[in-house]
Amino acid sequence: MLWRKNMPEKKGLDMDILKEIIKIMKENDLSEICIEQGGLKIQVKQGYTQPTHAVYNVPIQTIPEKAHATAETQITEDSSVFISSPLVGTFYESPKPGEEPFVKVGDSVKTGQVICIIEAMKIMNEITADMDCEILEILVKNGQSVECEQPLFRVRPKA
Repeated sequence: MLWRKNMPEKKGLDMDILKEIIKIMKENDLSEICIEQGGLKIQVKQGYTQPTHAVYNVPIQTIPEKAHATAETQITEDSSVFISSPLVGTFYESPKPGEEPFVKVGDSVKTGQVICIIEAMKIMNEITADMDCEILEILVKNGQSVECEQPLFRVRPKA
């Protein structure tokens, strides 16, 4: 690499070399670099972390509708199931504020399609459906905190 031959033998570091090291880090998407030459050791760390996206293929949890019925509500056997959160976090219905939601009631969803995002520890986790289905009900509001295994959507599987 070019910067190695320009590395000074003296104790200390030239700012141009430091700038070149930072440029190399950016070009190669590195968060940390450590260089040793002679008695000189240089360790540079990026001062922030980019939010990362993790994708979860969420298994659909079948819950009998009667278990959720109240005395005033008559629920028919419609073979609907729930898609639940795989982790604790904040539910987001769209990729960015003000954008269209991933899904709406009545939408047909394909296996692997992103249906929402759960933010946990500053990481945006894309939640995907593990089967073809129709969205019957969205059970949480945008920006709402959710628990692990909390139902997010009521869906009807497609054959």
